[in-house]
Amino acid sequence: MDELKKKSVMLSQGEINALKKAILYLKFECEDVSSMIFSGSTLINSAFDELLVNSDTYEREAEFYHRENPDAQELIVQKIKQQQYSDSESHEEETIDDEYLRCCLHPFKKTGN
Repeated sequence: MDELKKKSVMLSQGEINALKKAILYLKFECEDVSSMIFSGSTLINSAFDELLVNSDTYEREAEFYHRENPDAQELIVQKIKQQQYSDSESHEEETIDDEYLRCCLHPFKKTGN
């Protein structure tokens, strides 16, 4: 139960920015399929949200992130397909779980809601 207890951490704005950039890189720029473990993590998403809320530029960033991003979604879909292909013995195209896609795409909204 201690894992769910919130902890307080003091970060400078520079550290907040650096962590947000690292998370966004892992989710939306890193082409390595193994990065999907981070893209789909609800804990990573929650940490990003905490960083965002505590950022000096929250309002501007929230407006940017809480929208659809077709380019990010296309990259995520391709990585999920690559992951499914490498995990499957049949190599048949599988459907993509909508909730998993939403989680991987966070903080952006899924297109075509």
